[in-house]
Amino acid sequence: MKESFVDKIEEAVKEIEAGSSAEIVVSVRQSSASYRELDLLWSLIFALGVLAYKIWSPYYFHPDWILINVLFCALFGFLLSSKIAPMRRVFLTSGRRESETTKTAQSEFVRLGVSRTSGRTGLLILVSRLERKLVMIPDQALDHQIVPTLWEEWHRKFGTASSDEELLSGLMELLQSLRGPLSRQLPRTDNDVNELPDRPVQVAE
Repeated sequence: MKESFVDKIEEAVKEIEAGSSAEIVVSVRQSSASYRELDLLWSLIFALGVLAYKIWSPYYFHPDWILINVLFCALFGFLLSSKIAPMRRVFLTSGRRESETTKTAQSEFVRLGVSRTSGRTGLLILVSRLERKLVMIPDQALDHQIVPTLWEEWHRKFGTASSDEELLSGLMELLQSLRGPLSRQLPRTDNDVNELPDRPVQVAE
């Protein structure tokens, strides 16, 4: 992610916290799981594809080279899938995307200390780029101050994207949408202290 865009996210978080006692943490990850089984699936597809070609091709192939070719193509398929996100998305179901991003968001909520603010007003926003998912996990006080229908509306509007560009622009729109409700429901106090980092945390999977 470009530094200029990271700066924009940080500035948007600072603007929210300037008028609210909420503590926003944005975690941006390349993916929420390793998905090695998807790479292995592509490896199998490549291997079976070349094996089928060797068997039914009208051309003659020396038997000694068939196994080598199959193994090479299997390795090639594995490496290709591990580097090219659209290949993984072919077999990545919506249910799997939802479950993996939710688990990762819950883990990040604890790892990044969002649950340790003095007023329990933390909010984790996870952006998972492979899955093109955005997940919010609010702490207790913040969750109780915002009506459930508003959380549902934000999830419906920004939770899933069809492209990386839409995902990141949706993040910026979400941050803008949070300003008003958070400043009204959790106004900043005179003794408010910034307890969590404003700059997005980037994790490469």
